Amino acid sequence: MIKKIKSLCLAVLSSVIAMTAISACNSDSGGNGGGGTDFQTMIVTIASMTDSGTSFTYQNGGVTSSVITLTSTQALNKKAFKEGDRAMIAFLYENGNQSGTNLGSGEIKLYAISPVINGVLKTSETGESMTSAPLESAYCWMAGPYINIQVGCVLRKEPKKFQLVLDEKTAGEEYPSVYLLFESDDETNGVLKTVVSSFNLTEFWDNPANYKGFKLKTSVLNGQREWTFNRYGMAPVEPLQ
Repeated sequence: MIKKIKSLCLAVLSSVIAMTAISACNSDSGGNGGGGTDFQTMIVTIASMTDSGTSFTYQNGGVTSSVITLTSTQALNKKAFKEGDRAMIAFLYENGNQSGTNLGSGEIKLYAISPVINGVLKTSETGESMTSAPLESAYCWMAGPYINIQVGCVLRKEPKKFQLVLDEKTAGEEYPSVYLLFESDDETNGVLKTVVSSFNLTEFWDNPANYKGFKLKTSVLNGQREWTFNRYGMAPVEPLQ
């Protein structure tokens, strides 16, 4: 009988680039593969879910980057996940011979899966403020039509606001301004937590205005930071500290 993954947790407090700080809490699948195991971790789209297994898709880079498909004989809890969701997974290839950043399609053994904030790019309303509470830290990267964002912020449970908003005043520009707007649920009694999110920008890239890219802006403790992305996946100059 195929084992369903019922209760999994994923620690994401280390750098997203390294993506190695994994804590698998999967009582059904036998732990984390042994001490010292280096899991592969990534944010993926849940492409299909059946009682006999799950498939995920992943892109590393811009809108036109190749689609990688990962398949597992492990089924997910349908009350916790659905097809089309973005999620973070920790896994090993079944053949054990793929590693590093140049990963390919293949069969995997899933050790952990964690939901992330799923969002879409919104356009601001006239007069809407683009002011955000400052973040402790942040990092972002493109994955096909998605922009993935990991931040450090003070929370009690979950953000009161965590949105990606295109400033309508810049909508006619080749590189309009896009703001990550954050508001804590408890700045006074909260603790430092890591929040991982993935925003779908498909409608932005398909816009007839033919945007060349966007400028992503957000507030951090030492001021505002900005990255510029294009549809081919230009990397940010530096992570937000």
